[in-house]
Amino acid sequence: MATAGIWSWLSPRPEIGQVAVLWLPNAILTVALLRNWGRPVFCVLAIFIFIGVGIFPAFDTGTVVGALALLIVDIFEVGFLAFGLILWFGTTFRLNSSLNAAAFGIVAATSSALGGVLAAIVSQIPLGATVIDTQAPLQVGVAWFTSDLATYFLVAAPIIALTGRGGRHAWTGITQSPLMSALGGVLVMVLTFIGFTLPQWLAAQTGLALGSGGLMLIAFPLATYLGFTRGPVIAALVGSAIGVSAIYATMAGLGPFSQGNAAADVFDLQATMIVSMFTLLLIGALGHEMRTRAATLERALDEAIKMRQDRA
Repeated sequence: MATAGIWSWLSPRPEIGQVAVLWLPNAILTVALLRNWGRPVFCVLAIFIFIGVGIFPAFDTGTVVGALALLIVDIFEVGFLAFGLILWFGTTFRLNSSLNAAAFGIVAATSSALGGVLAAIVSQIPLGATVIDTQAPLQVGVAWFTSDLATYFLVAAPIIALTGRGGRHAWTGITQSPLMSALGGVLVMVLTFIGFTLPQWLAAQTGLALGSGGLMLIAFPLATYLGFTRGPVIAALVGSAIGVSAIYATMAGLGPFSQGNAAADVFDLQATMIVSMFTLLLIGALGHEMRTRAATLERALDEAIKMRQDRA
């Protein structure tokens, strides 16, 4: 319900009639269902709120039937993602291992692909003037797939990480060293800003068309270090901060991906962010696994030494 007041701002569209770049309600509903699957009344209520908030703007444009059909596609997609993770790992799913991170990526990609196919089909059915019925089916399906997958990686993954058991530990680490945590976050954002503005500045100074997105990744070495040393929760949060900032900057016409074609620019950026975020999640999970195994070995060694000393 809280997303209703800032719905349009949180879910921008590159052009009129395009699929939203990030569809935030999908991420919220995914986590709501994932963490409360055993509470059917709560899940049904969350779905009805999702439909109500999503369909309300359609009354002004006369696209209620089409909007409802697309919201049903969203619910099917989100339900597939939540149920797939629960079926695999249960409602206590966490992004604390490379297997979990890989499973999240696989299930999220599969559910987004199914949603894209269904959205492409629905967009061609005469159900009223839906916002995407003027686009080709393949264009709708691809845009839906990348937008929803980016949403799951950049928004759902951090919330899932924070609501797991590792979230409290990560928050404790942040509160214990707030200055270093703040500096790390600020530095990541500053590097992202430099990566976005430097190509355009150089192009203005040299006259060369520098459209490469390589400089945008200037923040990822630091993000990789933070994710590996601080765990999957920090990896998800840092990656989300970079990705969301990058997408909104591109929508504002900043950065190496702003080349004039809004739909193509956003697609290129989404693809880059999806791959980068998936990599950060894997790195954070691998770092956590290595520290957990090292701690287990240290405890076993201490116990072995103690037992030997007791026998002596």
